[in-house]
Amino acid sequence: MAYTKPVIIYTWEKCGWCKKAKDLLNKKGIEYEEREITNENNYNEISEYLNAKGISKVTVPQIFIGDEHIGGYSDLEKLNAENRLDKMLQDYSFYTADIYENDMDQFDELDIESHTNYDDIL
Repeated sequence: MAYTKPVIIYTWEKCGWCKKAKDLLNKKGIEYEEREITNENNYNEISEYLNAKGISKVTVPQIFIGDEHIGGYSDLEKLNAENRLDKMLQDYSFYTADIYENDMDQFDELDIESHTNYDDIL
């Protein structure tokens, strides 16, 4: 199975609010994909998204959990303070399905020898 990060954060290296958002995610042990807006493709991607929502100015951070746009740092912090951030993360799968030639191929990747209760891995 391929691991994916359900959190994407658009940032700028000199942005204090971006640092606060990343610090909060790091403190909670939440992995994320960072997309620096100094990269033209990343900038265009977030700019087009915000423009489609009627927002003409790109501000950072812009945070997404799964396909849901959270907003900026204050929105992330509010979710965390209200104990809703962890719940949102649980609602998104951390894995994407790979296609196996047959159903048993997926178990070739598991270390079955290290498990004493085989039901734990099935």
